[in-house]
Amino acid sequence: MHSHTNGIAVSCSGDLTGEWDRNRLHQALGNLIGNAIDASPAGHSVRVDARVAPAGGQRWIIADTGAGMPAHVLAGLGGVVRSARPFGSGFGIALADGTIRAHGGTLRFESPSQGGTRAVIELPHHP
Repeated sequence: MHSHTNGIAVSCSGDLTGEWDRNRLHQALGNLIGNAIDASPAGHSVRVDARVAPAGGQRWIIADTGAGMPAHVLAGLGGVVRSARPFGSGFGIALADGTIRAHGGTLRFESPSQGGTRAVIELPHHP
């Protein structure tokens, strides 16, 4: 799937499987994708990739093409922090993290040296 939002190309690939509270997870993904869109310059892209993890669960990666974040900022993500976005509440990441944890999963952030930020969601296997 490809779409354009605010001059940002969003592409999604993979297969979402499992028994999840889809409404809550869609909201969590929406918050994280919205953050990635806001962090990416116009004309760039956000990539969402969903795949089966090595242990049989799900691994979802949301990657933006923004400037990235220093380690001390990455370390503070997950709690309620003041948003740098003009209309952001600062609750989006905390709510997404809570939803993912309620499903037995984890949310972590990475900022590779070449720039951009990746939100990595790991959800356990549901037989």
